[in-house]
Amino acid sequence: MFPIDRAHACPTFEAYKLGDVSAFHAEQVPLTQRVAGSSSSAAAPLGFKELKTRAMHSPLATYDGTCGAYITENGGIILVSWSKTPITCTEICKLPSLVYSHYTDHLPSLCALGASGWLACGDTDTLMWVERGKYHWAFGTIVLPPIPTPIVDPNATGPPHFPWTLLQAEIQGDGLLYALLQRTLRTRPTSDGGRGASDSVREPLSTNTIFEVVLVCSGLEQEGDMAAELLWRVQCSEPVKYVQLAGPACLMGAEAPIEQCDDERPVQAVSSQTVPTERPTAEQAPYTWTQTDDTVMVALALPSHIRKEDIRAHFSLQGCSVSLSAAASSHTATTPSEHLLRDGGFTAQAVWGRIEPTNSVWDLETVGSAQLLTLHLAKAHTGTRWPHVFAHDDGVLETLDPSQLAAMAQGLAKYTQPISSSTLLHESLEEAGPSAPSLQLAWIAPDGQITKAAPDAHAFLARATPAHDPALLLQHDLDGHVFVPPSPIAWDAWSHAATMPAIGYVLASKREAHPVYMYRGTSTPTVLAAEPRFSREAHCQGSHVYVYGAADAQRGTSYMGAL
Repeated sequence: MFPIDRAHACPTFEAYKLGDVSAFHAEQVPLTQRVAGSSSSAAAPLGFKELKTRAMHSPLATYDGTCGAYITENGGIILVSWSKTPITCTEICKLPSLVYSHYTDHLPSLCALGASGWLACGDTDTLMWVERGKYHWAFGTIVLPPIPTPIVDPNATGPPHFPWTLLQAEIQGDGLLYALLQRTLRTRPTSDGGRGASDSVREPLSTNTIFEVVLVCSGLEQEGDMAAELLWRVQCSEPVKYVQLAGPACLMGAEAPIEQCDDERPVQAVSSQTVPTERPTAEQAPYTWTQTDDTVMVALALPSHIRKEDIRAHFSLQGCSVSLSAAASSHTATTPSEHLLRDGGFTAQAVWGRIEPTNSVWDLETVGSAQLLTLHLAKAHTGTRWPHVFAHDDGVLETLDPSQLAAMAQGLAKYTQPISSSTLLHESLEEAGPSAPSLQLAWIAPDGQITKAAPDAHAFLARATPAHDPALLLQHDLDGHVFVPPSPIAWDAWSHAATMPAIGYVLASKREAHPVYMYRGTSTPTVLAAEPRFSREAHCQGSHVYVYGAADAQRGTSYMGAL
């Protein structure tokens, strides 16, 4: 899928040298209104995968790099034009409440429809499109079709609501609009009655985060609501990183395989008036867990009649298995943890990282009128921080005590200090961090059939900007290879267009850099890596942007700079 062209090798490359910052020009534009942002609180925490999705959220939607648009915190769409000086900010319209209700903490999304139109998605099941005409702006709304939604809580009075996020949209020559949307689903596996479950309906005890992607199609009319048609839907255990629409087909990439959706789950229509399903609280969770540098501790509360002889525990390199004996199962379960053990929730479960089975132990101790079963899982890779315990369940957050939080804040203090002018090169080589995440590519045909690419040695580094450029920067060994898909988009081998030597090594050392983009508007590709925009200093003074590229046609000299 990604054949390497040795003609683009850089045998004369030596190193990235600090370039002349005066050669770069950056202009700050005061925005007339604030960009819509998150206001999530501790009462509704986000999981690891949900945080990854928000980190990938881009508030500015642009197509060809001459102008862009963003959604404000009060639901307005602002057009920013920088093709001419001075740079201007103009409000196009406001999103109506049927598109953006503000009832949830969901971030609205915006996609460019060519160079003169945009499609907006709020927190409801209605989209809004705007297009610039010769004399005025045209507007219209599109109602999403009923899409199957899993029932998470059987005791809920109404259907759950999972808001959508726009990934990409385009208008074909026949005037049809194709929109690709993604939503985060928090599903809970059902109990197997054959493994000791009671006849009464139980609340599911664990959750799993998946991402559902749908492609819808609609016409564009300025009067009335247009009804969109659902063409196909797929799902993935990781958020989608790369998409390229080809009408009713799509080229899609993520860190995990793209799969068909499970059509056997209960079906309910999406409702825009319900609140999202929240992560279970500590009191509802079937277990609690915490970790140190070398151990993960999982605690389960059990009734007093459970004895050590009733517990069956086994540890392996990639998982653990804990169950109760038949004698213990003769009693009525009284705690969520006991329900979980009886229903096989801890039987042959894969954990997030590898463990050392010989150093992993368990113990049962009496705490008041109950007992506490604690699993001590020895990490195979000391120092690795686990986002969750089990590979299939990311719904239980880690329990942190104040002393741990203080230690973490102290460890992060060095990243909040003013950056000195000598921190770019440090007069030595930078330590490389973890390898880049893999990219698993798939082709979804118009009928929804999925064709997957074979595993590849390349890893994902960056997407191209602006949005109309479909190229990718992939890592192979330490180099970054620029690949371009076939034109028109099809399921075929990509073309190797250029090589950025050692860029994978350089980006690995920038652990705090986010996001990373590649720009191909110059004679040679340029990589831009931005520091996080979430710190207080970034909001007040701006983030540093690192720029990497070739200084001239001679590939032996390359530059790096910081803005």
